[in-house]
Amino acid sequence: RRLDLAPFRAIIGTLGPIGCKPEKSVTGVPMDTDLQSQLEQALLERCQAIAGSWYQVIAQTGYVPVHAAEVRRQLDGLARQAVALLVAEPFDHGRAQEIGLSLARLHYLGPEALGQTIGILAGRFTEGLPADQAAALQPGLAVLLDGVTTGFARQATEMILAEQET
Repeated sequence: RRLDLAPFRAIIGTLGPIGCKPEKSVTGVPMDTDLQSQLEQALLERCQAIAGSWYQVIAQTGYVPVHAAEVRRQLDGLARQAVALLVAEPFDHGRAQEIGLSLARLHYLGPEALGQTIGILAGRFTEGLPADQAAALQPGLAVLLDGVTTGFARQATEMILAEQET
């Protein structure tokens, strides 16, 4: 018996477009430009390490037919996109969702992959930062993780539904 996917597609269609309109500052108060510059530099310096840790945790969640070096390269690019979003004014929620979409497109579709991703991004971006920098990053990080989760769930659902149709 074939599953009728129309109700699921209707629900997904109500979720709105990925390219959401950029929002105002996450906190309502623009980040100081000096602090913004310091944060960007500090975060970019750790992107490769974040990508390596990210790969180590998601690689355990399933097999994908992509070479490990390529996955790490793509995760490094996603980490750099996250940094750009974290220091940007205004925050672009649609671009945060694109990070989640990209992760799902790597075929790490299990809930463990998403959970491990959230853990790595939440922990590694603030790890070792001075208290004022970590505090300034927290509101944007929360919105980033929301977007990553939404994008991942949307893409994973689409991919699963598409596979069921074939």
